[in-house]
Amino acid sequence: MRAWAVVENGKPLQEIELPTPEPKGTEVLIEVTHCGVCHSDLHIWEGYYDVGGGQKMSLVDRGVTLPLAMGHEIVGRVAKLGPDAKGVKVGDLRIVYPWLGCGTCETCLAEEDNMCVRAARSLGVYQNGGYGTHVIAPHPRHLVDPGNVDPAVAATYAFLDEWITGRVRGREPRATLEQVRMGRKKMFASSARAERELGFRVVPVHGAMRAAIEWFRANGYASPA
Repeated sequence: MRAWAVVENGKPLQEIELPTPEPKGTEVLIEVTHCGVCHSDLHIWEGYYDVGGGQKMSLVDRGVTLPLAMGHEIVGRVAKLGPDAKGVKVGDLRIVYPWLGCGTCETCLAEEDNMCVRAARSLGVYQNGGYGTHVIAPHPRHLVDPGNVDPAVAATYAFLDEWITGRVRGREPRATLEQVRMGRKKMFASSARAERELGFRVVPVHGAMRAAIEWFRANGYASPA
């Protein structure tokens, strides 16, 4: 497989050759057709987050290793199935859920992979992502049919699960509603407009996201269609 990777922080991406992953067990090999570019990719490329006060949080210290093909907003076609993968077939177009955890703990098995504290394995962050020609989804449940949504748009919705608050899971949120509104207002405005004017529905990419989307729809961010 080919990948456009960060080989050195702050330097141009380099095209490199990597072994094409071979899907095992329930894994699904995806050939990438679309990948969004997120602002967080700039931080990964730089190698740090500016946390204010002249301080920087090193991503190497957080477990990010180079070379790395970034890209966590991924849509692609099923290229190959592991022997235990069911529910999709070669050629299917799917959104790829990127916020992966260890895959075996209680949190991951409850489809809250993004909350895993045992081992973050997010695509495009801790393992190669959509800036490569192929990625591995651990299980078909990490793949969602985009329906009639333009794949170039659908790819960007893979990002949404990152900011889900505790409110949609019945717990005290980690951020106030106002913080969420300020941070994601433009994203939901575009989603709402797309739903209203183009006639399609935002596609939730994961179990917890389904609750989040419905909560924000109910609170005026998107049409309740």
